[in-house]
Amino acid sequence: MNPYFKDYYTKRDLKDQFHFTDKRIKEFLGKPDRIEKLKGSTNQSIHLYFKSRVKEVMEHPDYISHAARVSEGASERPAGKFEEKFVEKIKKGRFDRHEVEPRRVIEERKTWGVVRGGRPDASRQEKLAKARLKELVGKLRKDWDLNEYKEFFPLARDMKRKHIFFVGPTNSGKSYRGFNELATASSGIYLAPLRLLALEGQEEIEKRGKECSLLTGEEIDMKEGAQFMASTIEMANLDRQIDCALIDEVQLLLDQNRGWAWSQALVGIPAKTIIMTGSDDCIPTLRRLIEEYLGEELEIIHLERIGKLEVLKKHVGNLAKVEPGSAIIAFSRRAVLAYKKELEDGGRKVSVLYGNLSPGVRREEAKRFRSGETDILVATDCIGMGLNLPIKTVIFSETEKYDGKEVRPLTTQEVKQIAGRAGRYGKFECGYVGVATQGNVSMINQSIHAVHEATLESCCVRPTETQLEVLRDQIGGGSIKSAISLFSQLSKTNSIIVCSDLSEMVGLAERIEATTALANMSFPDKYLFICAPVSATDFVIESYIEWLISYSKNVPVELDEEKYSAYTNNGSTSEDNILNFAENSVKTLTLYHWLSRKRVSHFPSLEKCEEIRDKINTFIENSLKKRGLHRKCPQCARKLPLHHMHKVCDECFRGARRYR
Repeated sequence: MNPYFKDYYTKRDLKDQFHFTDKRIKEFLGKPDRIEKLKGSTNQSIHLYFKSRVKEVMEHPDYISHAARVSEGASERPAGKFEEKFVEKIKKGRFDRHEVEPRRVIEERKTWGVVRGGRPDASRQEKLAKARLKELVGKLRKDWDLNEYKEFFPLARDMKRKHIFFVGPTNSGKSYRGFNELATASSGIYLAPLRLLALEGQEEIEKRGKECSLLTGEEIDMKEGAQFMASTIEMANLDRQIDCALIDEVQLLLDQNRGWAWSQALVGIPAKTIIMTGSDDCIPTLRRLIEEYLGEELEIIHLERIGKLEVLKKHVGNLAKVEPGSAIIAFSRRAVLAYKKELEDGGRKVSVLYGNLSPGVRREEAKRFRSGETDILVATDCIGMGLNLPIKTVIFSETEKYDGKEVRPLTTQEVKQIAGRAGRYGKFECGYVGVATQGNVSMINQSIHAVHEATLESCCVRPTETQLEVLRDQIGGGSIKSAISLFSQLSKTNSIIVCSDLSEMVGLAERIEATTALANMSFPDKYLFICAPVSATDFVIESYIEWLISYSKNVPVELDEEKYSAYTNNGSTSEDNILNFAENSVKTLTLYHWLSRKRVSHFPSLEKCEEIRDKINTFIENSLKKRGLHRKCPQCARKLPLHHMHKVCDECFRGARRYR
């Protein structure tokens, strides 16, 4: 019999098993109440350990009676059959010895299985949770894994679908061909990677005589009787059977973060014909996904670029003298605004495009460039995805970019994607590509003329609410984070279907479950909120958590217009700091808009949100039109160059270091 299940403890027990000192043994001897308390702690430790084990352990009849006796406070009892079996498993080495030892009261007040107050120790629980997940993954893989993903879309599985892939470089007319095919159907949907492209898609479909609705995360334009829809791909309707679907930029299927949306559409859209447009680097993956995994027909149509693309032999020394219709490419917001100021100081009119701008402001900036109101465009690599702009020359200000982890050289495909924006059929029959520094000419030239060999990759998927709820039940009612972790481990080696990068979902799940006020939030609500478009800035995340706490208390979240009065009551600003805050405010309002669309009774200020957001977008647009944009040191208000490395000026930076 295991000594930890004894009904009494001798002096030797206290010394050997519980590491008591002689002084503490003297304190306990002759005091039965203390001995009973020690036994209670031991029973509690065993109970907590069993409770964290696998589901079949908790359902064992001997364990149920054991748990009942412990909860009733029984102090003297023989060891149950279940405990004896458990001890046998320990002897066989199935579990580590320290995992089943009870609470140890030692001089330094260290604990093993239980902390003060009877709560499980966090590090111990984490180890047990990992062991539990590992065991469950092994069991689930025998009967189910991510290769069963396609069975979650019965409507698509019941149809005989055909896939057509228009593949080619930028300016090859693949989107034009795709829209023409879509317009021949009686009903259909266009799925775009960006809201701006969804808006353009709606216009393209209506140009071809078809009434078309619009659905994005920020905007709904439903037209009565319309049989066509333009939508961002994350908003795809997988419950309506249609004749044709057009999926744009299908190579994003390979993206670790957003690829799940393309995988979901390709596997689950209930359309007779699925048209795709994109580059050739995803052909091997599409063949394996469509022909082998889904068992459906795939036709690939190769298109060549319309018009020439030439690399300038010399670098562009003075950017202020570039010809009209040029686009200068930088890879950070700070660099874009610095070039804007430099060019405007030289008398040029400039439009800018970068990721932090809202879709509405991007559209206005692109419109100014198209109309000729501005003659130079300064942009990040966001122009590489689908925006149709009349660019004659693309100039790379640098050939390296920070990708969120490190500064690295541009890949061949990135260079081709961006450089391909030069030239426009019907306006610039030949496009040109240049660089700002001499040493980068050969690198750009080699990348553009390189023959890219596509490699076979897997398709990323993301868990649905139903899948996570089932997995949570398998764990025994654990956290949503644990369910996500379990889902991510269900990929098999060399499988066509793998789990996407779920770090953002896990991060939001951790924040929700670590906030005491949100602990009792329902599982569907938790899933909804971890899918919200939360930008990784403190300003947005603080509002997000604050709103969710109000939601959990059933208190409606009303927007305070005064909070945004600095932008809604002023026409523009010349300070980059204020402009940046305005851009982040738009992201916060976009999040509120999304939440309001999902839970309007708790986030009722939808119309006010749209009104405030429109005013701030106008403020941002007016600010970008102004000349003389500058930064200020937040401590001493000294003006800073836009390309300045630190948030504060050098003097304040040195002063802060001096007093550390």
